[in-house]
Amino acid sequence: MKNTIQAIDNRITIGFFGLLLLGGGGYFWLWKAGRLPVVTPLPVSSQPVVMCLPTKADAEGPYYRAGVRERRKLSPEGAQGDRLVVKGRVMVECSQLVAGARVELWQADAGGNYHDDDYRGVVFTDQLGSYEFETVMPGAYGRDGVMRPAHIHFKLTLPDGRQLTSQMYFDANTGVDLSQLVKLQQVNEGWVGNFDVVWGQ
Repeated sequence: MKNTIQAIDNRITIGFFGLLLLGGGGYFWLWKAGRLPVVTPLPVSSQPVVMCLPTKADAEGPYYRAGVRERRKLSPEGAQGDRLVVKGRVMVECSQLVAGARVELWQADAGGNYHDDDYRGVVFTDQLGSYEFETVMPGAYGRDGVMRPAHIHFKLTLPDGRQLTSQMYFDANTGVDLSQLVKLQQVNEGWVGNFDVVWGQ
């Protein structure tokens, strides 16, 4: 009888810890064997996310170039313009951080001109779903009789292949969607921006 009770207790204990691993400890999917979790729930201290909106898709535009190399600094050495550092996270449905997401970026220089190689780059999110890049503040420019406000194009690719192409903007007075607006703070040497990319499609 004692052995039977002990066996039941063991099964309950094993089941309890199994539930912790599956749920209480945060579920996740593996992208590749040996990789860190691709999707991880946000820690309780990070919830709720203030003004979390699914990022609106936007035009790729005519200046996209495939095959851009990975680099954190988009602007070349000696580039004219205000230094800009953008930091953010990639999330799914405002609640799950995504590690290993690919963020491809391209922009105009401070004078509003695009280049074949410079002002382009690729960054990947770390195990906490965070990314960061450095550049200069892009300039506004006119195209087809329309003035485009300062912006940076980006193409997000999640580890499972889903993609989102959009643009991040810097001036709320231009009437852009709030989900595409970078939160800017001026510092001595330039600007620091925060921009979370939220997959919500």
